[in-house]
Amino acid sequence: MIPGLLRVTDDPPGGEPEEIRRIWKGLSFQYYGESTSPLADVVTSERVERRGGFLVKWNDAMDAIGQADPMARTWWEASVKPPPKMIVIPTDCCKVEFPVDFEAEDL
Repeated sequence: MIPGLLRVTDDPPGGEPEEIRRIWKGLSFQYYGESTSPLADVVTSERVERRGGFLVKWNDAMDAIGQADPMARTWWEASVKPPPKMIVIPTDCCKVEFPVDFEAEDL
């Protein structure tokens, strides 16, 4: 299956410092389906009010962040233990550039 491509268009919500959160804006990722579940902050594990988004592989996200700002990658890797396999980029923070037509269960 061909994954979709999305671009982060707005700073996603989260418990990380604002200068770390801002790094996401403008980055592009392959996504591997959508989630309609309630979201949890990847740093604090607390539920957030937003629901749904696009599934992105943690390693892909860290690679892109590391290219944009190596110190931000270091912060993420030190702050999120253990790292998840996938994260969810909230729907209202990104734009789909190339759609995908399969479910996360197909992974």
